[in-house]
Amino acid sequence: MNEKTKEDYIKLASHFYKTKLLGEDVTPKKITDALINNASDYRPAYFRRLKNALMYDQSRQGFQKAADRIKETKNPLTKPDAPVMLKRQIKPKQKRIKSINTEDLNKVIEKIGDDKELGAALRLVFHTGCRPAEMLGIKIISDTVIFIKGAKLTEKGDRGLDRYLT
Repeated sequence: MNEKTKEDYIKLASHFYKTKLLGEDVTPKKITDALINNASDYRPAYFRRLKNALMYDQSRQGFQKAADRIKETKNPLTKPDAPVMLKRQIKPKQKRIKSINTEDLNKVIEKIGDDKELGAALRLVFHTGCRPAEMLGIKIISDTVIFIKGAKLTEKGDRGLDRYLT
């Protein structure tokens, strides 16, 4: 696990203990009860992150049984057999902008002014959909074909993708 993730998990867990356990003794039952009771306050992905943080923190402190108990805790809102009234309490995902239109691109390029390299990079990303980490691996094969070396390739080759764009 990344060191930054470990630090974030410790901060997340200690904040949870302070705000949800309110100075009470930290016990496995109290942790899992507080996690379940406050599930409607969290989006499913955050619930999972918080649960992972609590598991890591308890394990780090040498309380493996507590970590195992937290691991077994399921989000009551997302269980397959959860009542409809509980499922309605699930907070929706936050809206994220996934792309921009040509008009917005032109406004951004106009704002950056004389930086032609940055303008070209923005146009390249806009038209090809490549990631910034993939930009140095782009090769022009012919007038009509561009090759983009994938940035998320795994050693086993089970994830990631090189792309040919026509």
